[in-house]
Amino acid sequence: MKLNVFPTIKIKNINFHVIDNVTNVVLKLPDICEIDMDCNKIINSEKSVYLMLNTPNHHSFGHWFFESCIYYKTFFQLKKIFPNLKIVLANPTNYKLQTLNYFGINEIEFKITSSNNLFFIPIMHDISLNNEVKIDLYDSMLTKFYLACNAPFESEFKKKYDITIIPRHKVENNPFTDRIIDTIDIENEISKRPNCLVYDTSKVKLFKEQIDTIRNTHLLIVPDGSSLLVNGFFARDSIIIALGFCTPTQSEKDTPKLKNILKKIAMNNIIIFIHNKYVEKHEHRIFTYDMIKHIIETKNYLTKMKKIHINMYLDDGFNEKIKNENIKN
Repeated sequence: MKLNVFPTIKIKNINFHVIDNVTNVVLKLPDICEIDMDCNKIINSEKSVYLMLNTPNHHSFGHWFFESCIYYKTFFQLKKIFPNLKIVLANPTNYKLQTLNYFGINEIEFKITSSNNLFFIPIMHDISLNNEVKIDLYDSMLTKFYLACNAPFESEFKKKYDITIIPRHKVENNPFTDRIIDTIDIENEISKRPNCLVYDTSKVKLFKEQIDTIRNTHLLIVPDGSSLLVNGFFARDSIIIALGFCTPTQSEKDTPKLKNILKKIAMNNIIIFIHNKYVEKHEHRIFTYDMIKHIIETKNYLTKMKKIHINMYLDDGFNEKIKNENIKN
């Protein structure tokens, strides 16, 4: 059965489907899923209760974080009513487990163990980053999410690292949009410098360690996409170099929710997008140290600038243009 045929309830002004006796949930693009049910189930014991934190784009850390994890406080609200509540995730990735553990959630399953259940499922179409539906609702949720993510870090961090680069993962990437972003040349240069770090987040055991590293960095270098959005969401008073130009292009076209995420990041950081037309046309994208050398050499000047969104374009001929755009918060 299609999800939209089921009843809904409001929890803190956010709509959820509530469904009995679910046996399987099939996620489908763009923003829908289908539900299998055991309609003949005889209820003679206490129901299992599940909150589903997945969307059809859950393979992407960025989509999952801003479309599903954004609901994490609902878990605690429902837990007061249903002490046996558990979260159901579609696949056991480290980033999902670590992120939920960071927010204090350990009651997690990856399959429905009992069809004698009660299921709470967010209205997927409302929260998808790929549409223009309910922008005001999503922005309100995003603001609360941003404050919750950053509230534990209101005090200023002493910056331990001058530069940190986070290479693109080689594991647990979205199979539908996976791509190679080669940063070996940058990593080799950064690794030679004192107070600089090449940080492989795929080896991190606790999400808090990753956040602390981000907070402790003056200049953060990340691949465009999920790495920029999630890591940047926790950054404070940093210069962020994003290797690629997909995110700002999408946000300007038809994804205002994505644009609002960038605005949140830019409230307390400087974002610089490295765009090379030749690089972007190829699946194997190579970014060299020479492409960002001039930024690193002027980072002391850049740190004095506040609430400026900088797009750095590198043309095919590697001519540099800097365009400053004020962001209205």
